[in-house]
Amino acid sequence: MDKMSKMSSCSEAKKEIENVLKNINKSWTQGRPKELEKYFHSDMVIQGPGFQNGIKGKSDCVKHYEDFSIHTNIKNYKGSEYVVNIWDKTAVASYKFDVEFESDGKIRKESGHELYTFLKKANVWKAVWNTIVPSNGNG
Repeated sequence: MDKMSKMSSCSEAKKEIENVLKNINKSWTQGRPKELEKYFHSDMVIQGPGFQNGIKGKSDCVKHYEDFSIHTNIKNYKGSEYVVNIWDKTAVASYKFDVEFESDGKIRKESGHELYTFLKKANVWKAVWNTIVPSNGNG
């Protein structure tokens, strides 16, 4: 593959991963966390803010979002400034987020960066690791 073809292929893969991230966020922010199953690797890990409270395995990670959706009403969500780096069948992606939600009768706002690691298997990018780096001290 020549240099131009590699650059085009890399650009397409970056766009594909960015679309997966957007679909992940649409799933949980619009109350459809079960859809996350198609985006998460079987060995998915969600590492909590501050690298606390790790959740391991696709079903437990999806359940985490289902539980969150039951107790939370998303008022506004925005993802921006997507950055994707790819090495063969591994990718690391990050983006800035701003979210406003209602939980326990209180309106809360949080912002920060979300970080994902993806693995490509059978020509499909699956999220295998995730964490949030809050920028406002919330998490």
